Amino acid sequence: MYKVLSENCMVCNRKIDSLLSFPRLPLTGIYSDKYIPNYHTFDQNFMVCSACGHAQLKYAIDPEFLYGNTYGFRTSESSTAKTGAEYFARYLQKLFPGRYFSRVVEFGCNDGFLLGLLQEKADKLLGIDPVINDRVVSNKIRLAHGSVEEFNFIDFLEGKPDLVISQHTLEHLENPRNVLENIFDKIDEKTTVVLEFPCFDSIFEKFRYDQIFHQHLQYFSLSSFMKLLEEIDADLIDYTVNYNYWGALLIAFKKGNKSSKRWSSAYVKRKPEEVANGYHVFKRQMETTMECINSVRGNTPIYGYGAALMLPVLSYHLGTDFSFLERIFDDDPQKNGKGYINLPVKIAAPTGFNFANIGVLLTAIDNRRPILKKLLATDTKIVIDPFHIM
Repeated sequence: MYKVLSENCMVCNRKIDSLLSFPRLPLTGIYSDKYIPNYHTFDQNFMVCSACGHAQLKYAIDPEFLYGNTYGFRTSESSTAKTGAEYFARYLQKLFPGRYFSRVVEFGCNDGFLLGLLQEKADKLLGIDPVINDRVVSNKIRLAHGSVEEFNFIDFLEGKPDLVISQHTLEHLENPRNVLENIFDKIDEKTTVVLEFPCFDSIFEKFRYDQIFHQHLQYFSLSSFMKLLEEIDADLIDYTVNYNYWGALLIAFKKGNKSSKRWSSAYVKRKPEEVANGYHVFKRQMETTMECINSVRGNTPIYGYGAALMLPVLSYHLGTDFSFLERIFDDDPQKNGKGYINLPVKIAAPTGFNFANIGVLLTAIDNRRPILKKLLATDTKIVIDPFHIM
């Protein structure tokens, strides 16, 4: 269930040492009707390569355990993920204005929401993901259970795809280089690959070390992904960053011809000591947040707003199980009445609630802008934001 991922960098294969230690780090993404104290936790270490700036976890948990029946994330059920998919679709439109594709493959397609946005721009669209079952979505879209390495998408599509896409999948893979090399074996120089994944540059710059968790094994910076493109002989086409969705890097490239231009040296590499210093700033922010909470809670009832999948990790770094919260409000009606398997809190809909004279802790950090907008329209007494940089 639990193994060392690698002692070497997954990009440049250099020896890599542990930098940060997270003993008994909790799992995320598990909503439940029942709270189970001391639910599974796993020791974790964060490693940063001094040669190329890539970061990765030391330990990998069995995907069958992580992404089994308990894993709750579905794109179509998350307003943030849907907005991110729409941004990705617009980026494709910008890259290929007026382009119509014959065959599109998405690996890590989750529930196929992104493919649905693209179906008017292609003849055949295939989504592959180990967390879904085979099904036909429309006369154009088919979803298939499995991994992109194992699935023979060329035979299924009756030809090589002209577009391969993936959104927030590469960071989950144990060996992303092998996966991209496997894809390159199934495509030609005419195929464009467009990937999106959280960029470690944004985690570092915003002190969002709470975005380090068990499901994300890889933490690419712009520098380290450029190095990976060099390693697999890929030609860069374009890139951009969606700062409103995990600081995600969207990058387009093609299979190269062994003479690809070398770019990685032009980009800033995050040194291990810089990453460690940033983590100390993050820890001070967590300590300050708890001081604010403790000074308020004696006189004012405190509620959370936003039942985020990542809340158990924020709980871990704050050093609290959030049992002081009256409840956590969330606008998703499917979460109403539920809680977390590893936190003693209950989720409720905010409909009809009087926010006057209460304190609100922002518990969905990546949605705090729209949450703040809602709270500003109420008589909320105090709002506590765990982070200083937005």
